[in-house]
Formats: sequence, structure tokens, C-alpha cells
Amino acid sequence: MSTPPIQTGRQVTEEEKFYLDWGRESLKANLQLANNVLQQLLTLSTSLAAGGVLFLSKETVPAWLIAPVLLMFMLALVASLWGIFPYGGVINLSSPAQIQAHKTRALRHKRRFITIAFALLMVGLLMAGYGVCAHAIHAQASKPEATRSWPPL
Repeated sequence: MSTPPIQTGRQVTEEEKFYLDWGRESLKANLQLANNVLQQLLTLSTSLAAGGVLFLSKETVPAWLIAPVLLMFMLALVASLWGIFPYGGVINLSSPAQIQAHKTRALRHKRRFITIAFALLMVGLLMAGYGVCAHAIHAQASKPEATRSWPPL
């Protein structure tokens, strides 16, 4: 029986070390980045919900669309807030595998709420945009032919 060949290594270059360190730092920063994104989504959804309460009216969008648009913004606010909460769990701090699994689950949890909040904001914005366009077209179509102008004002 022959012995397997001996593998020899080489010294890591400075550039390779730089990228390895950068990769490790990026992994550590992912949870903080996810929290920052959730904070921004929370701020945006709060602003849109408050602005919607103040500015959405029967003069700007169809009346039946006001409540669903506000609901989307409020649900996005709740999803963002829920995602910001710390991820719980019991782990053994002397086990690297358990720490890694916990951090992976925490990041997955936060990314799920980022996706939910973003989707709800997009649906709310699309609904509001549709409502404004539909209302403007309907208002334009209901005017007498001589007073119509394009684009609708």
C-alpha cells in the first residue's frame, strides 16, 4: 500500500489576508446592517402611514383605497418593529457551532422581516400610485369634453 502524497502549504499573501479579514468582518457586521435596514424601514413606514393619514383623501384617491393603503403602511411598521427586537434563544457560549447556528438563525429572522416590511411598503406605494392615477383619469373622464386637458391636473 502506498502512502498518500504529502501536501505542502504556502504563506498567505498580504492581499489574501486582507480579503480573509474583510470577509470575517463582513460576517460580523451583517446583523448590525440588518438592524440598520429595519430601522430605516421603520422610519419610512411610520412617515408614510402618518403622511397617508394626513394627505390621502377622497380628492386624491378613491375612497375604497384609503384604508388598504394605510393598512399596508401600518403592517410594514409592525413588521419592521418586530424585526428590530433582539433574537432570543439559549446557547452555550463555549460552543462555536452553537454560536454560529444562533447568529445564522438571528440573521435569517431579521432578513425575513426586512423582506416582509419591504414587500408591504411596495404594495402600499403601488396601491397609492394606482389610486392617484385612477382618480385623476376618472376625474378627467367625468369632465365635459371642452374642459379636458392632458395631463390631468
